[in-house]
Amino acid sequence: MLRFLGYKTKHGLIKDPFTVSTITLLIAKFESTGSVLDFPGKGLKSLSDERAPIIQNAVEQLQSHSIMASSSITQVSQLTGVPRASVHRIMRRHLHLYPYHFTLLQNITEEDKEQRVMFANWLLDNEEIVPNILWSDEANFSVDGPINKHNCVIWSREAHEYLTHNLHFPHLCVWIGFSSKCLLRPFFFDATVSGDSYLHMLQTHVIPQLKQHKKSSAVFQQDGALPHYSNQVRNYLREQFSDERVIARGFPNFWAARSPDLTPLDY
Repeated sequence: MLRFLGYKTKHGLIKDPFTVSTITLLIAKFESTGSVLDFPGKGLKSLSDERAPIIQNAVEQLQSHSIMASSSITQVSQLTGVPRASVHRIMRRHLHLYPYHFTLLQNITEEDKEQRVMFANWLLDNEEIVPNILWSDEANFSVDGPINKHNCVIWSREAHEYLTHNLHFPHLCVWIGFSSKCLLRPFFFDATVSGDSYLHMLQTHVIPQLKQHKKSSAVFQQDGALPHYSNQVRNYLREQFSDERVIARGFPNFWAARSPDLTPLDY
């Protein structure tokens, strides 16, 4: 396995160098010709070779308009007049491009980065608690027409397009929590989350389910949102879990600010 990974690194490969179909074709070629080498052709350029620069220019042209500009196969086909199937084949086999969707990330500051590294290192040093961590977060579902990430595709050699966005918009807020051992039911907030409503959710929704699942060793994780940081919430968490079994702002095992991407939830 290490040799295989080293081969990918040495040759700058993004995807695995061999697939089942590739190996099957090589075996069939060897059985029929006694060699896995390609026979020399007549030296003429294939149609795909001639079209590759045209496709490359079209992709660059489409992506140059703005950070939101996508470069779908259909758009490239319409711009160049090359059939969609040919565009797809050239992008993958000749230009080594792959389709990537936009990733929406909360904007982080320079100060946040050091805390993120510290938390990651702490987690690596305490891997034994990971199976017991109850990861939790709220997701805000916008009613304001958010970006449809499924239809925003960038063809590139590697994923590199990110968008920062403001989290304050009309929304429905849903909480969920899970660990490697249990999944809690979602909780729907009917108004803006406050310290009181969050505490009520912990008392009537989270703790009863943990007791039902008999998860007395659970380690509760939450981010540093203001409702989570209220005195009443922190005191209740200490009563139920103890300082050592809470990963959150205001506890010895702190949670890195603005880092939903560090949890398995990754909204």
